[in-house]
Amino acid sequence: MTDSQSSASLQLASLPPPAAPVPEPTVASSLAGLVLDLVARQDASHAAALCAAAGLDAAALADPDGRLPRSALLRLVDAVAQLAPEPGPAFGLGAFEQVHPGVFQLIGFVMMSSATLRQALERAARLMPLLDESAVLTLRTEGAHERLNVETSAAAMPALMNEAGLASLLGLCSFLSGGPGLPVLHADFPHPAPADLSAYRRLLPDATLRFDQPVMSLLLASEGLDAPLRRVSPALEQAHLALAERRLEALRGNPVSVQVQQFIEQHLRGRPPTLEEAAEALALSPRSLQRQLAGEGRSFKQLLDDTRRQLAQQHLRQSQITLKELAFRLGFGEPGSLHRACQRWFGMSPARYRAQAA
Repeated sequence: MTDSQSSASLQLASLPPPAAPVPEPTVASSLAGLVLDLVARQDASHAAALCAAAGLDAAALADPDGRLPRSALLRLVDAVAQLAPEPGPAFGLGAFEQVHPGVFQLIGFVMMSSATLRQALERAARLMPLLDESAVLTLRTEGAHERLNVETSAAAMPALMNEAGLASLLGLCSFLSGGPGLPVLHADFPHPAPADLSAYRRLLPDATLRFDQPVMSLLLASEGLDAPLRRVSPALEQAHLALAERRLEALRGNPVSVQVQQFIEQHLRGRPPTLEEAAEALALSPRSLQRQLAGEGRSFKQLLDDTRRQLAQQHLRQSQITLKELAFRLGFGEPGSLHRACQRWFGMSPARYRAQAA
């Protein structure tokens, strides 16, 4: 090798490795369902064509725990503009009339468990990634009022989604409060003003409207946020909050496969836990859990086998429990099943594996 070749090799070797691709942010599939519901109000027959144009599986959208790449939602909104009947001005504001807590998935049920609208908004701000990983919702004091901002780290949402998001939030807060909802003084929108503002005026009759603003923003009267709401039971509130925290943890980097493996390890006693039991513990439907595991290249059966193998290695190397007790701890009905599993895992009996490890 020449000196120049050696120098070039050293330079290449010193270069940092290429950065791993940044995962695309995801959104709750219920947002796509909201868009399709808006279209269905005009003509339900267009839903299938819109899903096909956006490359979406209509059945998957019905999963209450489903998630989509953000780009898929944007493709759907683009398809609405091209294929759906003429949506008309302020098309997305129609979401006010059909909103329900499920549109916000788990966030909606956590908000239902809140004592006041202020607490509901504060909880929504914390859990916002469950609805849209790229969005940041903040509630801050501004003088004698409160400012609610929605910002995004990704490409701006089209006007339809801005309208639908605002209308859904206003509709849910009106539902929670039994009427008045959010006391909006000013409303800022990042999209241009439509030619006809009548739908905006009907939805926000007392608010000052501004368009082409940097972010979506609402200025709220503080005193209107602290009236008590009709609350669900404290036990249900704690259950919703706990589920939301687990979902948030999973979204931030604790893969669902790891959570499933932890569940299996905790419930291997005498028999193996089932997929349905794991799904219930993670607040997912069995179908959704299967799909999320498949997205990580895993399956419940594989995780069960891996967990048993790892625990078998640990106990055979480090403990002196009987093989009968070990079979029970691994969820096998009898020692013969443990013997056959060890032959498959290690190519030898559990007694021989323990002897070699010793």
